[in-house]
Amino acid sequence: MADMKKVLMVAPLEANGRYKGGIMSMANALLNKKERFAEKGIQLCGFNTYIRPRKAETIGKLDMTNILNLFDELKELLREIKKGDKTTVYYNTSIKNALLKDVCIGVLLKKLRPEIKLIYHIHFADLEKILPTSQVLRKIILWGLGQKADKVVFLSLKTRDEFVDHGIPCKKCHVIYNFCADYISAYDYSQKIERTAERSYLDMVFMASIDKRKGILDLLKSIKLCDFPLVLHICGICNDNEVKDEYRLLVSELGKQVIEHGYVEFEEKKNILKASDCMVLPTYGEGFPLTVIEEMAYAGSVITTPVGAIPEFFKDPDNGYLFQPGNIKELADCIKRMYEDRQTRVKQMKNNYEESKNYSIEMFINRMAEVIG
Repeated sequence: MADMKKVLMVAPLEANGRYKGGIMSMANALLNKKERFAEKGIQLCGFNTYIRPRKAETIGKLDMTNILNLFDELKELLREIKKGDKTTVYYNTSIKNALLKDVCIGVLLKKLRPEIKLIYHIHFADLEKILPTSQVLRKIILWGLGQKADKVVFLSLKTRDEFVDHGIPCKKCHVIYNFCADYISAYDYSQKIERTAERSYLDMVFMASIDKRKGILDLLKSIKLCDFPLVLHICGICNDNEVKDEYRLLVSELGKQVIEHGYVEFEEKKNILKASDCMVLPTYGEGFPLTVIEEMAYAGSVITTPVGAIPEFFKDPDNGYLFQPGNIKELADCIKRMYEDRQTRVKQMKNNYEESKNYSIEMFINRMAEVIG
C-alpha cells in the first residue's frame, strides 16, 4: 500500500436532502470497486461534498445553506489534504456558479499544496450550460481549469473540443464516457424479449428528477395525444416547484396510465427496468445520462433528445428514436412508432443490450486509471 497513488475522490456521496443524481451513483459505484483500483496501484478514498442537509430545490441557487456548505466543504477538504498522504484530488464538479466554487477550491488547494495533482471531471456536455452567463465568472473558471488543473475530464468529444476552443490546453483534456454497473441476466433478457413481442400495451419508464429540464411535463402532455394502450412508470422525485402543480394535475388527468414509484434503487429499480419496453427521457440538457445506458443494459429501447453526449453513442433508429426537446407532437409520434412497430422495437432492444457492453464500469476504471497516471 505504501507505493500506491492515494487518490481523493471528491463528489456528492450522500444526498443529505438533495436528489440522488447520477454523479452520486457513479462515484459510489466506483468506490465500491476499490479493489479494482488497487490492482492498478490506486488507493481510492471518498470525500462527500454534500455536508449540510439541504432541500432538493436549492440546487444551483445562492442559498444560505449552500454558502455554509461551501465553507464546510473547504474546511474539511483542507483538513483531509493536510494529512499529507494524498497525491491526487479527483474533483467531480457541478455546473454554473457551483463550478466556480469547485474551481476556486481547487485553486486554493494548489496554492497550499502545489505538489498535488488536481483533476476535474465535468459532468455535463454543453459548454453554454456548464459555464455561468457572466463573462467575468467564465474567465475565472476557464483560467482555473486551464492554468491550475493538471487534467480535465469531459463526458463527450464535443464538449472537450468546445473547451479547447476556449483556451484549455488540449494536452490536459480527456474524454471518459459514463458507465453502467449492472446488466440484465441472460435468462431475464430472453424472457423480456419474448414478453415485449407479445405484450398488448407499451410499458414505458421515466427515470429522472421531476423538473423542467428533464421534460416530464412534455412527456405527460404527449401521452394525452396517444390513443393506444400504454403505461408510464415515473421513477423520481420533484425538485422543481415551478412544475409541481402542473405535474400533479397532468398525472391526475392521465389516471391509470401513470404509476408513480418515487425515487427507486436496488431491486425495485432493477425490476422496473427488466419489465419496461422502453425508457423516455425528453430532456433539454444532459451530460452522458446514466439512465439511458442502464435501460440499454437492461435490453430496453429508448426515446430521447439529441442533447449533450447522447448523439455520440445513440443512433436513431438503431437504439430507439430521437426528437427535438420541447416538441410534444414529435414525442407523441415517437411513442406511437414504438408501440406500433414491435419488430423494430425488439431489434432496438437487442442492439442496446449488446452496445451497452461498450460502457462497462471496468472500461471506465481503465480510462480513469490512465488519466490519473
